[in-house]
Amino acid sequence: MNYYELRFNMETYQRGYLSSMAAVINLLTQSFLIGPSLSLFSNDDSLMMLTSLIVITVSALMEYFSPSLSFFLVFSVIPKEIASGLVSAASRGMFAHVVPTEDTGKVLGVQGVLLSGMGVIAPLYGSQILLVLGKVKTKAIVSAAHFALTAVLVSALCSSSSVLLRKAGLVAQAHPHTD
Repeated sequence: MNYYELRFNMETYQRGYLSSMAAVINLLTQSFLIGPSLSLFSNDDSLMMLTSLIVITVSALMEYFSPSLSFFLVFSVIPKEIASGLVSAASRGMFAHVVPTEDTGKVLGVQGVLLSGMGVIAPLYGSQILLVLGKVKTKAIVSAAHFALTAVLVSALCSSSSVLLRKAGLVAQAHPHTD
């Protein structure tokens, strides 16, 4: 049985509706909310990403405390999917701002590969965590801790991201301007 089937006593077809709902919210977020959100955050991608990661963390905690499927949908799924869409856009924007124009495609390609790899790895380690911890509800707490740690790492790395990308060989060295 799937986590959501166990946690909220869902039928399999309801899980499909849940996935579809999440995808539609993410699509609408990336289609209509990116511009207004960037304006709200004064075009600061790193602030938008950090705030969105905090929203995802709180949403995961709300999942833990959800007494019903309806509560879970309103207070966990919807905010988490909106914030996930903003994280996706903010991360691309952050990389686009710190790398030279000629290297942007390469860096965004590497980012796409890493995100695809995370889509494969996350369910594997998530299922192992559930096996070790045993309780179904602990998934939400582990998820919240994961995103809280991610928020801390993002805030720590935002100021030094261009240096890290150069050291990794993903972007060219900056050349000082001579006047």
